[in-house]
Amino acid sequence: MEWVFWLLGGHGTQILAALLWATAILCVILALLDTAKTAVRSSTVISWVALLSVVLAVVTAVGGGYSWFYTPPDAQEQTYVSEEHQLASVGNLREQESTTSTYSGILTYASTTTVDNVETIRFIRQQQDERGTYYTIETRLMSEVRLYQSNDEAPVERHWHTRTVATNPYTGEEHYFNDRLDYVEIKVPEGSVANDYELSLSQ
Repeated sequence: MEWVFWLLGGHGTQILAALLWATAILCVILALLDTAKTAVRSSTVISWVALLSVVLAVVTAVGGGYSWFYTPPDAQEQTYVSEEHQLASVGNLREQESTTSTYSGILTYASTTTVDNVETIRFIRQQQDERGTYYTIETRLMSEVRLYQSNDEAPVERHWHTRTVATNPYTGEEHYFNDRLDYVEIKVPEGSVANDYELSLSQ
């Protein structure tokens, strides 16, 4: 199967799978039609034609599934960052109390809240286009996010993915498939995450 995969390529293998599934559907239709026709003529409900059609339908359906989900034996998983965005903060007048003192004017980069037992995080993403810098408020489920507080780098949002990579032994080209988003990393300065604070672009 490996040489077939590299001969046809990723898209070609998916087309092959679709053709096999189409063949399986046609075989099932043929089996049903032949069974209905045979049932009218005699008491033998299943004929040899219908039986062979069913067997062929099963074989082509399994072959289609195998082709669609096939990965070469030397394929490896690879993690990478697909997007990276700078984050912007808002100045707020909330008071953060500690055992020794009270601070005001804390810069907030993210705010978490829980509504109907669903925890979410909101943050302001800084973006660039041909007109200049603009800002958007983003909301994500906390189950999708890894939130870090650290002062060692600028506030950032990164989208971490895992994909399967295989190298064509004949051409040396890499083929990527099974790409998935694992989590969104949000890294902000220490003490800059608020709870139930309404972030606003007007601040």
